[in-house]
Amino acid sequence: MVMNKSQKLQQVNQLETLVSLMDSRFSFLGFSFGIDGLIGLIPGFGDIAGGLISVLIVLRIRSIGVPEEIFNKMLRTILIDVFVGSVPILGDMFDFAFKVNERNLKQAKLYFETLPE
Repeated sequence: MVMNKSQKLQQVNQLETLVSLMDSRFSFLGFSFGIDGLIGLIPGFGDIAGGLISVLIVLRIRSIGVPEEIFNKMLRTILIDVFVGSVPILGDMFDFAFKVNERNLKQAKLYFETLPE
């Protein structure tokens, strides 16, 4: 089935709940964070697990129709998040601030919003 612009945006918007849970669902002292930052505190496992979830989100975005160029950029963003996030202490602070899934979702929305009707 071929989706129109509105249907694609609706599909992307359905990912917002998961993206919010991963990046910014919780708040403490005015600072928002998500499960990605919390599991990133687990040495070794956390950054890999968060990266895998991020890849699944981007694969879903790809299936909606984002072009390969943007898809590849999203994957590079995830790699940066995983590798920098794996650095002890500084990487954990980076994980809480970088919000990789929100970045990728925003990029997908911008692309789909520019499509012709």
